[in-house]
Amino acid sequence: MRRFRRTSPQSLAREIGRLYRADGAVATCRHMQESLEEGHLSLGQFSLRSLAEELVGREWVESLNPRHETGMVLTEANSAVDTSVFSNIFGQLAYSAIMDAYDNPAFIGDQLVTTVPTTLNGERIPGMSTLGDDSEIVDEAQLYPTTGIAEDWIDTPVIPKRGHIVPVTKEAVFHDNVHLVLTRAGEVGNSLGISKDNRILDVALGETNNYKRRGSSFNTYAASGGHGIVNQHSGVLADWSDIDEAELLFDAMTDPNNTEPIDVLPTTLIVPSALRHKARQILGAERIDSRPNLTNAAGEITIGPSTLSPYELLTSPRIKARTSSAAQWWFGNPKKAFWYMENWPITITQQGPDSPEAFSRDIVVQFKASEKGVPAVVDPHFMVHSDAGE
Repeated sequence: MRRFRRTSPQSLAREIGRLYRADGAVATCRHMQESLEEGHLSLGQFSLRSLAEELVGREWVESLNPRHETGMVLTEANSAVDTSVFSNIFGQLAYSAIMDAYDNPAFIGDQLVTTVPTTLNGERIPGMSTLGDDSEIVDEAQLYPTTGIAEDWIDTPVIPKRGHIVPVTKEAVFHDNVHLVLTRAGEVGNSLGISKDNRILDVALGETNNYKRRGSSFNTYAASGGHGIVNQHSGVLADWSDIDEAELLFDAMTDPNNTEPIDVLPTTLIVPSALRHKARQILGAERIDSRPNLTNAAGEITIGPSTLSPYELLTSPRIKARTSSAAQWWFGNPKKAFWYMENWPITITQQGPDSPEAFSRDIVVQFKASEKGVPAVVDPHFMVHSDAGE
């Protein structure tokens, strides 16, 4: 499959122009994207002016200069100039800059939620309360009992829209400020990524409480009362026994509609950066030392293999930034506890030079990135929070 080469911006623009005239815009954009993803090209290799000259024409680029021969560009004389190809090809670069920043591997929010596509702006998710161990004995030839199912539901928040516009002005093309334009595009992607990551973390960590069940609002984590279960305690993260204590909290949880235990299989340990190495040490230990009484000289030390499950460890400097704590930690199955209700994922659209801004603001092309989604607590029973006694 064809790939673009690392070469001068002018030569690269000519190569892109040849491919466009031979194969069209779709194939050209696909080859550019593949070359960028595989490292054959970098965003810093491109020239905004050279691309415009190759794809639209040098005359059009020169027409952006107010000192252009007659001092005025007549609309009639310029009407045959097609700038859409420039918009499409450069749009691929803007898309790559936005998405590279948006998909920052440091963001952990997407690993904490199950993304649920929806067309509704906040919704009521119905459910049925379970019967538990309530099956009755039916004697021979007797009627089976009729069972009524109680309604249960949760309400998810309304979904706000977020986004930014990145304009490409005629000055940016004339002065070849490709670095400035792509930097702004990257900032847009980074801003949207930070916003989504922070909002998910706030919900998952209990900073934002939007759990609403049967019309009543509750805190996500509760040491007593609340939504009927205890999923918060004060244990610090020091060794395997603290993980064990959190696991036992799940054992004590029962269905709010009956007395049956809730089946929870924890998958993930979430910690701030200050606990990262301690957590790795605990989860990666091959043996467990048990010291029942260190003050007793005769106390025996029991050594055995680690029995901790292979839990996934997630950490981020944003955890302390959102909670102001370097000691708290969270444990459970976050993808079952939290959903991301998504009207649409990050979407990038463009507007060409036919817009009113082309005349009033000298905008040659502009790109809009938007995202519409909200994190929601759907079942806090799948998570435990340790406030470390703070």
